[in-house]
Amino acid sequence: MAQEITIKFHFSYAELVAQVLEKQTFLDRDQAELEPRGVTADRLTRLNDLFTNFRDVTPDEVYLALQTGATQARNDAQRDIGVIMREVAGIAANVLGPKSADYRTLRYDRVATAEAPEFLLLIDTFTDRIEAYLPRFENRGIDEETITNLRSQIAPFQQKIKDVDSAFANRDVATEARRNAANALYDDMANLADIAKVYWESRSEAKYNDYIIYHQSSTAQSRNGMLKAAETKTRELHSMTADTNIIIKNEGEGTLEAYFSQHTDGSPAPHADTGVFVTIEPHEKGTFLAAENLGFNPDIDAIHFTLRNASDDKSLIYRARIE
Repeated sequence: MAQEITIKFHFSYAELVAQVLEKQTFLDRDQAELEPRGVTADRLTRLNDLFTNFRDVTPDEVYLALQTGATQARNDAQRDIGVIMREVAGIAANVLGPKSADYRTLRYDRVATAEAPEFLLLIDTFTDRIEAYLPRFENRGIDEETITNLRSQIAPFQQKIKDVDSAFANRDVATEARRNAANALYDDMANLADIAKVYWESRSEAKYNDYIIYHQSSTAQSRNGMLKAAETKTRELHSMTADTNIIIKNEGEGTLEAYFSQHTDGSPAPHADTGVFVTIEPHEKGTFLAAENLGFNPDIDAIHFTLRNASDDKSLIYRARIE
Protein backbone atom coordinates (compact mmCIF):
# COMPACT_ATOMS: atom_id res chain seq x y z
CA MET A 1 0.00 0.00 0.00
CA ALA A 2 1.39 3.40 -1.01
CA GLN A 3 2.37 5.65 1.86
CA GLU A 4 0.61 9.00 2.24
CA ILE A 5 2.80 12.03 1.54
CA THR A 6 3.12 14.10 4.72
CA ILE A 7 4.18 17.73 4.93
CA LYS A 8 7.62 18.22 6.48
CA PHE A 9 6.93 21.61 8.06
CA HIS A 10 4.47 22.88 10.64
CA PHE A 11 3.08 26.04 9.10
CA SER A 12 0.75 27.02 6.27
CA TYR A 13 1.60 27.18 2.58
CA ALA A 14 1.25 30.96 2.80
CA GLU A 15 3.88 30.98 5.56
CA LEU A 16 6.13 28.77 3.39
CA VAL A 17 5.88 31.34 0.59
CA ALA A 18 6.63 34.17 3.04
CA GLN A 19 9.69 32.42 4.46
CA VAL A 20 11.06 31.45 1.04
CA LEU A 21 10.77 35.04 -0.18
CA GLU A 22 12.49 36.22 3.00
CA LYS A 23 15.33 33.71 2.73
CA GLN A 24 15.79 34.47 -0.98
CA THR A 25 16.29 38.13 -0.06
CA PHE A 26 18.97 37.29 2.49
CA LEU A 27 20.67 34.73 0.22
CA ASP A 28 20.87 37.25 -2.62
CA ARG A 29 22.35 39.77 -0.17
CA ASP A 30 24.97 37.31 1.16
CA GLN A 31 25.63 35.27 -1.97
CA ALA A 32 29.23 36.52 -2.42
CA GLU A 33 30.20 35.44 1.10
CA LEU A 34 28.34 32.13 0.90
CA GLU A 35 29.44 31.09 -2.60
CA PRO A 36 32.54 29.19 -1.34
CA ARG A 37 30.12 27.12 0.79
CA GLY A 38 28.11 26.08 -2.26
CA VAL A 39 25.53 28.88 -2.43
CA THR A 40 26.15 29.56 -6.11
CA ALA A 41 24.02 31.44 -8.61
CA ASP A 42 22.90 28.09 -10.05
CA ARG A 43 21.91 26.92 -6.57
CA LEU A 44 19.78 30.02 -6.05
CA THR A 45 18.20 29.52 -9.48
CA ARG A 46 17.25 25.99 -8.43
CA LEU A 47 15.54 27.35 -5.32
CA ASN A 48 13.62 29.82 -7.46
CA ASP A 49 12.61 27.04 -9.89
CA LEU A 50 11.26 24.97 -7.01
CA PHE A 51 9.39 28.05 -5.80
CA THR A 52 7.86 28.50 -9.26
CA ASN A 53 6.89 24.82 -9.42
CA PHE A 54 5.12 25.11 -6.09
CA ARG A 55 3.26 28.27 -7.08
CA ASP A 56 2.17 26.68 -10.36
CA VAL A 57 0.28 23.87 -8.60
CA THR A 58 -3.44 24.67 -8.73
CA PRO A 59 -4.67 25.69 -5.24
CA ASP A 60 -6.77 23.25 -3.27
CA GLU A 61 -9.62 25.77 -3.20
CA VAL A 62 -10.12 25.25 -6.95
CA TYR A 63 -10.40 21.46 -6.61
CA LEU A 64 -12.64 21.84 -3.58
CA ALA A 65 -14.97 24.09 -5.58
CA LEU A 66 -15.07 21.54 -8.43
CA GLN A 67 -15.73 18.75 -5.93
CA THR A 68 -18.50 20.74 -4.29
CA GLY A 69 -20.05 21.57 -7.67
CA ALA A 70 -20.02 17.94 -8.83
CA THR A 71 -21.56 16.79 -5.56
CA GLN A 72 -24.29 19.42 -5.76
CA ALA A 73 -25.09 18.47 -9.37
CA ARG A 74 -25.41 14.80 -8.39
CA ASN A 75 -27.62 15.64 -5.40
CA ASP A 76 -29.84 17.94 -7.50
CA ALA A 77 -30.29 15.19 -10.11
CA GLN A 78 -31.16 12.66 -7.41
CA ARG A 79 -33.74 15.04 -5.96
CA ASP A 80 -35.33 15.70 -9.38
CA ILE A 81 -35.52 11.99 -10.20
CA GLY A 82 -37.00 11.37 -6.76
CA VAL A 83 -39.81 13.82 -7.58
CA ILE A 84 -40.68 11.83 -10.70
CA MET A 85 -40.56 8.53 -8.79
CA ARG A 86 -42.71 9.91 -6.00
CA GLU A 87 -45.51 10.80 -8.41
CA VAL A 88 -45.33 7.41 -10.12
CA ALA A 89 -45.21 5.59 -6.78
CA GLY A 90 -48.30 7.48 -5.63
CA ILE A 91 -50.26 6.25 -8.61
CA ALA A 92 -48.86 2.73 -8.18
CA ALA A 93 -49.88 2.66 -4.50
CA ASN A 94 -53.40 3.65 -5.46
CA VAL A 95 -53.63 0.94 -8.13
CA LEU A 96 -51.68 -1.90 -6.50
CA GLY A 97 -52.43 -1.13 -2.87
CA PRO A 98 -49.77 0.46 -0.61
CA LYS A 99 -49.36 -2.72 1.46
CA SER A 100 -49.49 -5.21 -1.39
CA ALA A 101 -46.59 -7.49 -2.30
CA ASP A 102 -46.65 -6.09 -5.83
CA TYR A 103 -46.17 -2.53 -4.55
CA ARG A 104 -43.34 -3.58 -2.24
CA THR A 105 -41.41 -4.94 -5.25
CA LEU A 106 -40.96 -1.32 -6.36
CA ARG A 107 -38.71 -0.80 -3.29
CA TYR A 108 -39.85 2.79 -3.14
CA ASP A 109 -39.48 2.77 0.66
CA ARG A 110 -35.68 2.92 0.16
CA VAL A 111 -35.69 5.96 -2.13
CA ALA A 112 -35.78 8.68 0.54
CA THR A 113 -32.69 7.44 2.43
CA ALA A 114 -30.60 5.86 -0.32
CA GLU A 115 -27.08 7.08 -1.07
CA ALA A 116 -26.34 7.81 -4.72
CA PRO A 117 -25.02 4.35 -5.77
CA GLU A 118 -27.98 2.56 -4.15
CA PHE A 119 -30.35 5.15 -5.61
CA LEU A 120 -29.02 4.32 -9.09
CA LEU A 121 -29.95 0.66 -8.56
CA LEU A 122 -33.35 1.66 -7.21
CA ILE A 123 -34.18 3.60 -10.39
CA ASP A 124 -33.49 0.45 -12.39
CA THR A 125 -35.57 -1.81 -10.14
CA PHE A 126 -38.39 0.71 -9.82
CA THR A 127 -38.61 1.21 -13.59
CA ASP A 128 -38.50 -2.50 -14.37
CA ARG A 129 -41.34 -3.22 -11.93
CA ILE A 130 -43.48 -0.32 -13.15
CA GLU A 131 -43.02 -1.62 -16.71
CA ALA A 132 -44.04 -5.12 -15.60
CA TYR A 133 -47.31 -3.74 -14.19
CA LEU A 134 -47.90 -1.34 -17.08
CA PRO A 135 -51.15 -3.05 -18.28
CA ARG A 136 -52.66 -2.44 -14.84
CA PHE A 137 -51.97 1.31 -15.10
CA GLU A 138 -53.95 1.88 -18.30
CA ASN A 139 -55.68 5.24 -18.19
CA ARG A 140 -54.19 5.91 -14.74
CA GLY A 141 -51.39 8.30 -15.77
CA ILE A 142 -48.55 5.77 -16.21
CA ASP A 143 -47.66 4.71 -19.76
CA GLU A 144 -44.73 3.94 -22.07
CA GLU A 145 -43.67 7.57 -22.01
CA THR A 146 -43.35 7.34 -18.23
CA ILE A 147 -41.06 4.32 -18.59
CA THR A 148 -38.98 6.06 -21.27
CA ASN A 149 -38.63 9.15 -19.09
CA LEU A 150 -37.46 7.13 -16.07
CA ARG A 151 -34.95 5.13 -18.11
CA SER A 152 -33.57 8.31 -19.67
CA GLN A 153 -32.54 9.49 -16.18
CA ILE A 154 -30.28 6.49 -15.47
CA ALA A 155 -27.24 7.18 -17.70
CA PRO A 156 -26.94 10.92 -16.86
CA PHE A 157 -27.27 10.20 -13.14
CA GLN A 158 -24.64 7.45 -13.37
CA GLN A 159 -22.30 9.96 -15.05
CA LYS A 160 -22.89 12.48 -12.26
CA ILE A 161 -21.83 9.84 -9.73
CA LYS A 162 -18.66 9.28 -11.75
CA ASP A 163 -18.09 13.05 -11.92
CA VAL A 164 -18.10 13.21 -8.12
CA ASP A 165 -15.68 10.29 -7.88
CA SER A 166 -13.44 11.96 -10.43
CA ALA A 167 -13.52 15.28 -8.59
CA PHE A 168 -12.48 13.62 -5.33
CA ALA A 169 -9.73 11.67 -7.08
CA ASN A 170 -8.41 14.75 -8.88
CA ARG A 171 -8.26 16.62 -5.60
CA ASP A 172 -6.31 13.77 -3.98
CA VAL A 173 -3.80 13.73 -6.85
CA ALA A 174 -3.41 17.51 -6.68
CA THR A 175 -2.97 17.38 -2.90
CA GLU A 176 -0.15 14.87 -3.33
CA ALA A 177 1.49 16.97 -6.06
CA ARG A 178 1.21 20.10 -3.91
CA ARG A 179 2.75 18.36 -0.90
CA ASN A 180 5.63 16.97 -2.98
CA ALA A 181 6.32 20.41 -4.44
CA ALA A 182 6.08 22.07 -1.01
CA ASN A 183 8.40 19.51 0.61
CA ALA A 184 10.98 19.89 -2.16
CA LEU A 185 10.87 23.68 -1.78
CA TYR A 186 11.10 23.51 2.00
CA ASP A 187 14.00 21.03 1.92
CA ASP A 188 16.00 23.25 -0.44
CA MET A 189 15.28 26.41 1.56
CA ALA A 190 16.18 24.69 4.83
CA ASN A 191 19.42 23.32 3.39
CA LEU A 192 20.52 26.75 2.18
CA ALA A 193 19.49 28.32 5.48
CA ASP A 194 21.57 25.73 7.38
CA ILE A 195 24.62 26.53 5.24
CA ALA A 196 24.15 30.22 5.95
CA LYS A 197 23.66 29.70 9.70
CA VAL A 198 26.89 27.71 9.97
CA TYR A 199 28.75 30.50 8.16
CA TRP A 200 27.28 33.39 10.17
CA GLU A 201 27.14 31.73 13.62
CA SER A 202 30.58 33.04 14.60
CA ARG A 203 30.51 36.13 12.39
CA SER A 204 27.18 37.95 12.78
CA GLU A 205 24.32 37.24 15.17
CA ALA A 206 21.93 39.42 13.18
CA LYS A 207 22.62 37.57 9.94
CA TYR A 208 22.51 34.20 11.73
CA ASN A 209 19.01 35.04 12.98
CA ASP A 210 17.97 36.00 9.44
CA TYR A 211 18.25 32.35 8.43
CA ILE A 212 16.26 30.82 11.27
CA ILE A 213 13.10 29.13 9.99
CA TYR A 214 10.25 29.86 12.38
CA HIS A 215 7.75 27.04 12.70
CA GLN A 216 4.31 28.20 13.69
CA SER A 217 0.70 27.12 13.19
CA SER A 218 -2.80 28.27 14.04
CA THR A 219 -2.47 26.74 17.50
CA ALA A 220 1.16 27.47 18.34
CA GLN A 221 3.94 29.99 17.88
CA SER A 222 7.66 29.29 17.89
CA ARG A 223 10.50 31.71 18.46
CA ASN A 224 14.07 30.55 17.87
CA GLY A 225 17.37 32.35 17.95
CA MET A 226 20.88 32.75 19.36
CA LEU A 227 22.06 34.66 22.42
CA LYS A 228 25.64 35.78 22.87
CA ALA A 229 27.26 35.60 26.31
CA ALA A 230 25.53 37.86 28.87
CA GLU A 231 23.02 39.02 26.24
CA THR A 232 19.34 39.78 26.90
CA LYS A 233 16.68 39.78 24.17
CA THR A 234 12.90 40.28 24.07
CA ARG A 235 10.63 38.47 21.64
CA GLU A 236 7.08 39.41 20.68
CA LEU A 237 4.38 36.89 21.59
CA HIS A 238 0.69 36.99 20.67
CA SER A 239 -2.60 36.02 22.35
CA MET A 240 -1.05 35.51 25.76
CA THR A 241 -2.99 34.67 28.92
CA ALA A 242 -1.91 33.88 32.46
CA ASP A 243 -2.33 30.15 31.77
CA THR A 244 -0.50 30.04 28.43
CA ASN A 245 2.05 27.22 28.31
CA ILE A 246 5.51 28.11 27.00
CA ILE A 247 7.98 25.33 26.20
CA ILE A 248 11.57 26.58 26.32
CA LYS A 249 14.64 24.63 25.23
CA ASN A 250 18.26 25.61 25.82
CA GLU A 251 20.54 24.26 23.10
CA GLY A 252 23.88 25.47 24.36
CA GLU A 253 26.45 25.45 27.14
CA GLY A 254 25.35 28.63 28.93
CA THR A 255 22.50 29.02 31.43
CA LEU A 256 19.27 30.51 30.02
CA GLU A 257 16.85 32.68 32.02
CA ALA A 258 13.31 33.42 30.85
CA TYR A 259 10.76 35.92 32.18
CA PHE A 260 8.30 38.67 31.25
CA SER A 261 9.64 42.19 31.61
CA GLN A 262 7.97 45.59 31.88
CA HIS A 263 10.44 46.92 29.32
CA THR A 264 10.98 46.18 25.62
CA ASP A 265 14.72 45.81 26.20
CA GLY A 266 14.15 43.13 28.84
CA SER A 267 15.54 45.11 31.75
CA PRO A 268 15.88 44.82 34.62
CA ALA A 269 17.26 41.31 34.76
CA PRO A 270 15.43 39.23 37.38
CA HIS A 271 16.88 38.45 40.78
CA ALA A 272 15.95 35.58 43.05
CA ASP A 273 14.34 37.77 45.70
CA THR A 274 12.40 40.18 43.46
CA GLY A 275 11.71 38.74 40.01
CA VAL A 276 9.58 35.88 38.66
CA PHE A 277 11.69 33.89 36.23
CA VAL A 278 12.91 30.41 35.37
CA THR A 279 16.36 29.03 34.71
CA ILE A 280 16.94 26.45 31.97
CA GLU A 281 20.23 24.65 32.24
CA PRO A 282 22.32 23.71 29.18
CA HIS A 283 20.64 21.12 26.92
CA GLU A 284 17.51 21.13 29.07
CA LYS A 285 13.85 21.82 28.22
CA GLY A 286 10.92 22.87 30.39
CA THR A 287 7.24 23.80 30.18
CA PHE A 288 6.20 26.93 32.10
CA LEU A 289 3.02 28.91 32.84
CA ALA A 290 3.20 32.48 31.61
CA ALA A 291 2.03 34.12 34.84
CA GLU A 292 2.99 31.74 37.64
CA ASN A 293 6.44 30.78 36.37
CA LEU A 294 7.45 33.68 34.14
CA GLY A 295 5.73 36.72 35.67
CA PHE A 296 3.35 37.61 32.84
CA ASN A 297 1.13 40.43 34.18
CA PRO A 298 -0.67 42.89 31.87
CA ASP A 299 -1.74 44.99 34.88
CA ILE A 300 1.84 46.17 35.38
CA ASP A 301 2.84 45.90 31.70
CA ALA A 302 4.97 42.80 32.35
CA ILE A 303 4.19 41.49 28.87
CA HIS A 304 7.56 41.50 27.10
CA PHE A 305 8.87 37.94 26.80
CA THR A 306 12.55 38.03 27.66
CA LEU A 307 15.41 35.57 27.36
CA ARG A 308 18.78 36.16 28.98
CA ASN A 309 22.01 34.28 28.58
CA ALA A 310 23.41 34.25 32.11
CA SER A 311 26.79 32.95 30.98
CA ASP A 312 29.68 35.40 30.74
CA ASP A 313 31.54 33.50 28.07
CA LYS A 314 29.28 31.06 26.21
CA SER A 315 26.69 31.66 23.48
CA LEU A 316 23.58 29.51 23.18
CA ILE A 317 20.67 28.76 20.87
CA TYR A 318 17.16 28.89 22.32
CA ARG A 319 13.82 27.57 21.13
CA ALA A 320 10.55 28.73 22.65
CA ARG A 321 7.18 27.22 21.68
CA ILE A 322 4.03 29.00 22.77
CA GLU A 323 0.85 26.87 22.94
